[in-house]
Amino acid sequence: MIAELRMSSYKNNRVCWLPEHLIARSVKDICNDDATQNDTDLQAEFGARAHHASTLLLAYAAALKPIREDTKIDHSRFMNGM
Repeated sequence: MIAELRMSSYKNNRVCWLPEHLIARSVKDICNDDATQNDTDLQAEFGARAHHASTLLLAYAAALKPIREDTKIDHSRFMNGM
């Protein structure tokens, strides 16, 4: 699934693939309104993975912020990637 997403990227974008992805499987076992129906082990593992992926996303956003704000990069003339 992830490989298909990466292969089907179109040109003219500035995509930056993260080395982490988050896929929710067994959703019926971890996301019920009635918490007694949830598998606590699966829910804990998914929560930990989601936290890790979110932390990585925030780190990438912080690292790329100076690039987006750099005045030497002509975003108006070259608004898309290759």
